[in-house]
Amino acid sequence: MNQHGSLQLGYRVFLWFEGEKAFKRLPRLSNSAELDDIYGLSLAFRTDGEPRLTIAGVARSPDRTWQLISSPLKDDFAVLKIDHVPEGLHPLPLDEKMEALTVPKLSPVIALGFPLGSRTQESIVNVSVTQGHVRRAFENLLQVDTSIHRGNSGGPVIDIYGKVIGIASGVAMEWLSGPVPVPTLLSDMGMVLPINKAVGFLQELKAGKVKWNGVLDLSVDAKIKNILDLAEERRWAEAQSLAGQELETSIDPTLVLAAAMIHFCAGDHEKAGPLFEKALSMDDKNAQARWMLFLIDWLAGRSAASPYGRDLLALDWRSPHEFFGYLVRVLEGKIAEDAFLQGGYTDYERQWLRYVAALVADRNHDTTRVEKLLQPVVLATGRENWLHFLALARLEKTQQQKLAGIEDPEAHRQYQVQLDQFAQEFQQSRPELAERQALLAPLLAQLGQDSLAPQAKRALLEQILKIDPADGDLLVAMVFYCAMEEDWEPTLQYAHKYLSLNGRENAGRLQVGLLAAEILLNMGRKEEALAELDNYLHTTEEAWYRLIAQCLLGRETAESLVEKAGESPEYVLSGRVALALWAEGSGEKIKAIDHYREALGSYMDDMIEYVFAVERIKRLRQKS
Repeated sequence: MNQHGSLQLGYRVFLWFEGEKAFKRLPRLSNSAELDDIYGLSLAFRTDGEPRLTIAGVARSPDRTWQLISSPLKDDFAVLKIDHVPEGLHPLPLDEKMEALTVPKLSPVIALGFPLGSRTQESIVNVSVTQGHVRRAFENLLQVDTSIHRGNSGGPVIDIYGKVIGIASGVAMEWLSGPVPVPTLLSDMGMVLPINKAVGFLQELKAGKVKWNGVLDLSVDAKIKNILDLAEERRWAEAQSLAGQELETSIDPTLVLAAAMIHFCAGDHEKAGPLFEKALSMDDKNAQARWMLFLIDWLAGRSAASPYGRDLLALDWRSPHEFFGYLVRVLEGKIAEDAFLQGGYTDYERQWLRYVAALVADRNHDTTRVEKLLQPVVLATGRENWLHFLALARLEKTQQQKLAGIEDPEAHRQYQVQLDQFAQEFQQSRPELAERQALLAPLLAQLGQDSLAPQAKRALLEQILKIDPADGDLLVAMVFYCAMEEDWEPTLQYAHKYLSLNGRENAGRLQVGLLAAEILLNMGRKEEALAELDNYLHTTEEAWYRLIAQCLLGRETAESLVEKAGESPEYVLSGRVALALWAEGSGEKIKAIDHYREALGSYMDDMIEYVFAVERIKRLRQKS
């Protein structure tokens, strides 16, 4: 317990290394539990000791199934920074230009490591050296026949030129059949992570980019809550100060992003920018950090040269963050305001579009327009959404500037009354918003459970849509879940409801627009299906989905479509599912199953079409 009565956990971390005087276990001459595995604490790295070593960065492992399949070793490495290289030791050179696929088969290699650790009576732990050859090379994996045992993991694999070409990561495994399958390690068939991943990571560190150090901050939620409490009261300077204090002892990615947001809200873009850069460096998939960096460039009048804007504009329907690219086009004036304000499919998107429109109005010095756009955003969003604080800060700044510019005392008084009325309206909106969130949160949590059956998810979606009937993402999900059960009439109704929304061409519109035609075919309404498909072809801009439509209309062969899908998992999934459902409507059940099975080979199990393919295979096989 500390002086404030709260419970705190105290701990120390120790790391030992098989290097020079790193540690020495007692010889295994005794079976005494009291003597075995005794380490010399004075020779270890310790968090409460002299900072001789730091964790410079931990690589971000793939998190999507198709990435895990293509990168089976998961980029499992970290970079350690030591105080100095011991005298007489020379670092092994890394093959910085190596490409795994170009490594010739049967190339000689050696692996270095410490099998069995320090189980020796010698004063120095000898390095184990094993020789072998590269058997097969993949983009993210080298397979070698060099003996690799426990203790080799993390050690270097070196080519005939003395350069490190990979990191020993593990050995192959097979299961011996029998009543109880037994795993057997194949120690002479090693798996090696190509060094190019680590080289790129190391170069970014040397260039000054910050990476996550792997330390879990178990109190980060409480820290962010305290920061947001101050921000909610518009005490921006105090929130900034607290965020800075917390960052002195923690580099948790969520805390870094929170600190960046608070600095941005306070108008301190000079400090916000580097913090967003840090968040993006720790997670290069952090589209929100990339968007905020573009926003800083836009506000500074340098958006035309912004690399962040270019990155976001490159996103399309295959990315879950495509919406940020749409926001970039809005700020760049490529979409008229009356059009882009209708471009959102969810409340989240609609509020962001209002905020962006307010930024444009602010640049045009139209403070009345800024207020009109931002007030609904502030009222409709809660503290779980960073947009709430962004809109709150921008609205407060606008109102203060407007109030300061009113010279007439009576007009000043009347405007102050308006501000007081809005402040009261804001306070009254909080309980209602909290009640709505309390209703939605448990339903959305259940919906996110992978183990839940499709029928149960459909029932949950129906409940959620009663609370939030204009959520386009939920409507897309309902279209697919109804179609899984061949409940075609409701499927078509939900599809038309979604397509009636005014919105941009995104993944949902592309999926549902195509699905509507296929549903009609499965309902036996072939002429309507062909007409719907022809209309889809003429109103769709995305080249890949146009190609799918042409294939279903018979203007392109299925073989050609499959060939053009190539190795893209998104193309494979969307193309195969479309071919399968069209085959179902044409009465070709076996062909449909084949297409659905090929769709599963995309491993895109985070997409609704993948779940759809799984359920359709089950249903079609049951019928057979």
